[in-house]
Amino acid sequence: MEIDQRNCACDRARPQDHPQAAAQGSTSAPHAAQISTKLDPFCEYLLARMVGEDPVSNAEVLYDEVRELGYGGGRSILKEFMHPVRALAKEKATVRFETPPGRQAQVDWASSRSTVANESRVS
Repeated sequence: MEIDQRNCACDRARPQDHPQAAAQGSTSAPHAAQISTKLDPFCEYLLARMVGEDPVSNAEVLYDEVRELGYGGGRSILKEFMHPVRALAKEKATVRFETPPGRQAQVDWASSRSTVANESRVS
């Protein structure tokens, strides 16, 4: 699975807020600047953790990890960032490992103790 590099910041301007730009066919505000967030320096790390070898989708676990790396923001912006990435990570298929019949076996071991007529037996 391939994920495009995502920029954490977003432009919240709407075309209807800027009628001149909308009349000219533009979908964004004139001279719109992207807003940087406290999470921006950690986006690459979070993407790698969410879709890497050992994927993590728990926001609390990732929040603790980025806090140790110096993140000073809150949980809500992290959860907003994670929401679309979680959907992509769920699409990642697990490859099953199948062997022909008779090549592998699985055994579950257990022991139990029972008492019958004052005799203790282990089975």
